[in-house]
Amino acid sequence: MKQEILNSDIVHVDETGFRSEGKRNWLHVASTDLYTYYFSHHRRGIEAMDDAGILSNYNGILIHDFWKSYYQYDTCSHSLCNAHHMRDLQGIIDCYGYQWAIQMKAFLSGGKEIVDRAKEDGLSEFDNKTIENITVIYKGIIDRGSKEMPPPPEKEAGTKGQQKKGKAWNLLNRFRERPEEILGFIYEFTIPFDNNQAERDIRMTKVKQKISGTFRNAEMAQAFCATRSYINGYKTEM
Repeated sequence: MKQEILNSDIVHVDETGFRSEGKRNWLHVASTDLYTYYFSHHRRGIEAMDDAGILSNYNGILIHDFWKSYYQYDTCSHSLCNAHHMRDLQGIIDCYGYQWAIQMKAFLSGGKEIVDRAKEDGLSEFDNKTIENITVIYKGIIDRGSKEMPPPPEKEAGTKGQQKKGKAWNLLNRFRERPEEILGFIYEFTIPFDNNQAERDIRMTKVKQKISGTFRNAEMAQAFCATRSYINGYKTEM
């Protein structure tokens, strides 16, 4: 199953916490539309991902939610979950009412709609002019955000580390710095709009926890992961 996932053009990844032996552990998932691989580990970050043995050998397109550890892998391309962006934008709208956030949310939603319609019409991509026009609109929204929001506070002299900018500025900077990863679904129709594949696969494990409680030990957690991975693969092949 690992090899099938490694051979896939697109892989969705996610992680969630669970309790085992009274301690917090992490369940990781790597999935495609055909296969799902589960892996439990006491760490959330790159140590766990390396031990799982998939991402360190993958060279396709990785879909995720901007968790920083995924960017340690540079043999693959990255594409970000826009369902997360929609929720983040709504949070900023609710707190601050920024027009740029309203426009960006409408832009992403509209982008998904026109891509879906284009697929229904049998298109596999947009022409260069359409891409150029979409990109101009996207950059215009970012420029508006830079003008609309008050500047982030300056770093005080003598303080260590980076100055915190706040959620709104951090999100705007992400849109500015990672357009290819955010607009991938527009540039290449095979790239999904969101990371729902991995989120659906990992949601099942949360249901298991609600029904039967925590895993008693690490061995039981790994056995559960192996069983679920097998069942998902078996269902696909039926």
